[in-house]
Amino acid sequence: MSAMEPISGVTARSERDGILRRVKLVGEPEAMAWVARTLSAGGLLVERHDEKEITEPDFFSHWPLVWVTRPEAFGSGFVRVRPAILDIAPQPPPCLVVVPPGAEITDQLVRRIPLESFELVRERDEGPLLAMRLERLLLLQRRRSQEHEDAFKERLRTEAKRNDILASIALASRDSLNLEEVLRAATSLLGTRFTANSVEIWFLNEDATSCTVFMDWRQGDAGSSLVGYERPLPDSEPFRALVASREPYVVSDRNELDPSSLAFAALEALGATSLVGIPIHREGELMGVLGMSWVEPRAFPPDELVFFGRVADQLALAIRAARLYGNLQSQLEALALEQRRRELADRDRSRLTAMLVHDMKNPLSALSAALELTRDKERRTGDERLAKMLDGSLASARGLQGLIEDALLVYRAADAPETEKRPTSPADALALPLEEARWLAVARHVTVEADVSKDLPKVPLDPAMFRRATANLLGNAVKFSPPGGVVRVKCEIVPDEGRPFLRVTVTDQGPGFPAAERSRIATPYLRFQGSEKVPGTGLGLTVVQKVLQAHRGRLDVANNDDGPGSTFTLWIPA
Repeated sequence: MSAMEPISGVTARSERDGILRRVKLVGEPEAMAWVARTLSAGGLLVERHDEKEITEPDFFSHWPLVWVTRPEAFGSGFVRVRPAILDIAPQPPPCLVVVPPGAEITDQLVRRIPLESFELVRERDEGPLLAMRLERLLLLQRRRSQEHEDAFKERLRTEAKRNDILASIALASRDSLNLEEVLRAATSLLGTRFTANSVEIWFLNEDATSCTVFMDWRQGDAGSSLVGYERPLPDSEPFRALVASREPYVVSDRNELDPSSLAFAALEALGATSLVGIPIHREGELMGVLGMSWVEPRAFPPDELVFFGRVADQLALAIRAARLYGNLQSQLEALALEQRRRELADRDRSRLTAMLVHDMKNPLSALSAALELTRDKERRTGDERLAKMLDGSLASARGLQGLIEDALLVYRAADAPETEKRPTSPADALALPLEEARWLAVARHVTVEADVSKDLPKVPLDPAMFRRATANLLGNAVKFSPPGGVVRVKCEIVPDEGRPFLRVTVTDQGPGFPAAERSRIATPYLRFQGSEKVPGTGLGLTVVQKVLQAHRGRLDVANNDDGPGSTFTLWIPA
């Protein structure tokens, strides 16, 4: 509930200086009544409010506001009667303490008043001076509020400055993983912003027996660099204390130290009087120390030490990131070196294999030719027994020659010249692979049926490579077909996507091809489950794929729809 006293007029003084025109009074009705009447009589607009009805903090934002009470309210009952207002007020309002006529104002009474801004007034006796006392009270409160505001603004400026330093260090560590660059920027920033005499970053050595200066900054670049200077921990009480407690080490004035101590001598050598040392640690690991010194004696408030701790945390993150990056780089370099060694070993092995295989090919070709001539001669003389023996030897020689040619294709160098193709009759190119397949088929009791027209047009082929690809397909088909099975071979020219292709289809009656393994058919030395008992090297389909790549063709694989077995189809541009 509130009541407003009537305005009888505004005094000339109030109009002239504009200090006080309106005031809110909150408090005890008895004490407030005399104050309200007196101020209203002086021409002020007065609002009276019962303190029990004040529940919103916003009420105290409208200044000027005065709390009016009597001295006895500040006795033992104050804590019980007044806590509500003090709980919701941002800060206690200025207070007029009204002393009844004849009451004695004692030091004990003044000490009982738990407020910073208050004025003691005698009821009735000080009526003419009440407006002046009130103006003085509000002026003091205004000055105190301004001081608080100035202090608050200064705290904001300080916090902004500190946050800017932290952000700059974080940005430097983000943009560069070069630890020396990051710490050089950090020490220079700290030294400049705090007008320090020196800034050093010490790293704790791995055995934790000494510290070494990793980076330093000196005001005006004066003096020689301390980088690389090592301090054994047993010789330094400050460093021992930092390592043990991981709390800041502070010297506000070196004159307070023992002149014979190492700390005093170190500060004197730096030309400094005050110093702070902050441990740099992360997740239980102490990495080093951030040290800063100043020429003059200096106090170190708790909030500033907290900030220096936050700087040390940023430095710890930068150090950890740089070390992790360094370890990663070392591991990557080691992996790259190992990979290079393996590539060189693989290349040397491939070259050696190709060289050995190539050197074996020529004498083996001569041996095969000699066997053919001898076999033909014995057949003409009528010695069939010896001719059959020579047929077996020739088949073995040709098989070995085929393995050598397969190996040459598989280990063909990546930088080998492109295959030279010439117009070739498909029937002529398939003649030898079909002959070899029929020899193998007789031994395994398999029939080979070929549909290859001699009238097919010539196709650009590398005959030797084409023979190896078809020989491998025919050989696989015969080896995997059961006794009594049939291998069918068909060669034709067909259109595909508007272009003519040579299509060679080989169909067997074997166990079929695992559908899940189609993407791996060209893998060297790969033997699928169930093929262990069938002789072979696992290079056959690898050779086929190599040949087709050289001819810009493709290989299709499918299991037969009308029975067991698989169908392999070669497509070569015609």
